[in-house]
Amino acid sequence: TGRTHRHCACGGAPGRRGTSKRNTRVGLDLLLQVLSNRGEPAICADDVWRLDIRCDLPTFPGFCIRSLNRDDVPALQSFGDKLGPGARHLFAPYPWAQPDQLPDAFRKAIDNAVRRVDASYLMEVQGRGAIGHFFLWKAGGNAHSGKHGVQVPELGVAIGDEWQRKGLGRLAVRLLNAVARERRADAVELTTAMTNEGGW
Repeated sequence: TGRTHRHCACGGAPGRRGTSKRNTRVGLDLLLQVLSNRGEPAICADDVWRLDIRCDLPTFPGFCIRSLNRDDVPALQSFGDKLGPGARHLFAPYPWAQPDQLPDAFRKAIDNAVRRVDASYLMEVQGRGAIGHFFLWKAGGNAHSGKHGVQVPELGVAIGDEWQRKGLGRLAVRLLNAVARERRADAVELTTAMTNEGGW
């Protein structure tokens, strides 16, 4: 099929457990830690499912990373419009070629995020809407890998064409690795086309 699997170990100390009172400062500290590559970021359990980081970055004013919510069907549709044919071919969790099926597919993805099956996020910039979408499928528990005694959620990342090659995909992967560590995953799995150089 021209696709390959990659498994990345998620070693390191897990993040804090239990509930915590989150605020913008905590989210900003986490983001700055990720951006500066200072060690491995930690996300508390509450943040994994209700992440909301908002700040102004030098090249991205009104920058936001947040979890999917019930009202995000239009946001996902808008994000899909920012993907060219090549990007849609490589990032295919949704039936892009069948527009009539997209709303139901978006609603299913949102429902899985709200029910804590998948950890799914949007990356937004003020005035431009969603410019990135990334997730860990089965972050709430992977029954298939669990049969083998390990938890391996599946990673997916896409950045709108105009916003690629700016480090945002790397940022998304680092955040997803932090989520995987907090969920005590043994590894994460990425399936991509052999021609997807950015995915390597």
